[in-house]
Amino acid sequence: MAKKITLFLFLFTLPVFQLLFGNDSSYLRIMTYNIHHCNPPAQRGVIDIDAIARVIAANGADVVFLQEVDVNTGRSGKGNQAEEIAKRVGFGYYKFYKAIDFSGGDYGGAILSRFPLSEERLHKLPTKDGEEQRIMGSAVIDHPLFGKIMVATTHLDLDKNYRKLQVKYINKFLGSQKIPVIMGGDFNAKPQSEEMKLVYKKFTTSQLNHNPTFPNTVPIEHIDYLFLKNSSRSKLKMEFIDHRVLKGFDASDHLPVAAVVKFSVK
Repeated sequence: MAKKITLFLFLFTLPVFQLLFGNDSSYLRIMTYNIHHCNPPAQRGVIDIDAIARVIAANGADVVFLQEVDVNTGRSGKGNQAEEIAKRVGFGYYKFYKAIDFSGGDYGGAILSRFPLSEERLHKLPTKDGEEQRIMGSAVIDHPLFGKIMVATTHLDLDKNYRKLQVKYINKFLGSQKIPVIMGGDFNAKPQSEEMKLVYKKFTTSQLNHNPTFPNTVPIEHIDYLFLKNSSRSKLKMEFIDHRVLKGFDASDHLPVAAVVKFSVK
């Protein structure tokens, strides 16, 4: 009986943004989430894919950018975590982007989508020799009403000098696109850092106040972001109309960042 009550409460409260905006297709619900290889930080060695899936389902997102994803690693076990999360939440499409070999398998980022993905590309960002390779993964979603939109996930370096180089690459590639762009990721940088100021020159952030996203228990740093960039060559206009740092979750050491993008035609 207790399980049925818990399931009912979960289903009743899960689509946060859908409760606010309904199923209006002129809105796109997006999220970025560093999932810490599906390991709840308070439970060393535990892998809980269901916990991550519940957090994503509770938001009702249409496109999700993931970081720190394992595929067939010794520490997380067999399976592609991006694929497993997509199945549990009901996403029809996903793409894993490998950054490095790790623990007998692969480690990197991913994009989950309710819309078809195409033109998937792995970008190896400038990284210091001998350090963890940093990446960006990009793809194009085909929205049923508004057509093609580029989406990208990234996880930047701990070294600020290399973050600057990585941001310059991202700005050059995504900034040259002829279609609108949505990006999310763990930038490992504070909002007023030099490297983030470079991002702001090309992209619009979902939040100006920058509520903290890390660590999950008592967050003190904002290092996870969502961005968009309109294109002068496209009639589609995008704007953020809602932003949330989803608190109270212990599925990862980061808190997820969620936002709603509104579409209109110029």
